Amino acid sequence: ELLMNNNLVNLAADGIDIAVRVGRLPENELPTRQIGIVEQFVVASPAYLSSIDAISDPDHLLGRNCFCFATSGGTQTWSFSQGNTAKLVNVRGDFIANDAEVLMQRCLDGLGIAMLPRWLVWNLIAEGRLERLLPSWQTRSMQLSVVTSHRSYRPQRISVFLAFLEMHLKPFLISSHVLDRAGAAFATP
Repeated sequence: ELLMNNNLVNLAADGIDIAVRVGRLPENELPTRQIGIVEQFVVASPAYLSSIDAISDPDHLLGRNCFCFATSGGTQTWSFSQGNTAKLVNVRGDFIANDAEVLMQRCLDGLGIAMLPRWLVWNLIAEGRLERLLPSWQTRSMQLSVVTSHRSYRPQRISVFLAFLEMHLKPFLISSHVLDRAGAAFATP
C-alpha cells in the first residue's frame, strides 16, 4: 500500500512502516536512514523559454513566472552559488502547489519555471522536453532520508525495501551514503 502525502505523519499511529522524507527532519524522528542528497535543477520548457529573454544569471529569474512549492506561500527564496558567489532570489509566480509533479507538469505545459529534484526531471531534460537553466550555478540541495516506525527490530520486508529504494535512487543523488542521525553507518541489508 502506497500513501502519497506531504504532511509529517505519525508512523506508529497511522500504521506506516516507512516514510521517505526530503529536507530537514524533526530531531525526534528516529530511526532514520539517510540515503543521500537530492540535487535540484531549475527547469522550463523550450516553448516558455522562447517567449522570454535569456536567463544567464539567477537575478534574471526576477519577473519571470516561477512556480513555488506550497509551503512557501506566494514567494519563495531560491539560493544559488557559483564559486565564492552566493545569490538569494525571491521568485514569484502565478501558481503554487505542494506536489513537485504538478509543478513539473506546469513547466511541461510551457507556463513557467520551477526548481525540481533532479530525479524527477532528468529524463525530460534528456528528451528535450525541459531545459535546465543556470547549469553553472549550484542550487540548494536537500537531504533524502527514510524513517521507519520499527525501533526495536526491523522486519525483513522493511530491510529488503530499503535496499531496493537505495539502489534505484542512488543514480539521482549527489552523494549516496547510509548514515544514522549520529553519523554511524548502517549495515546494508
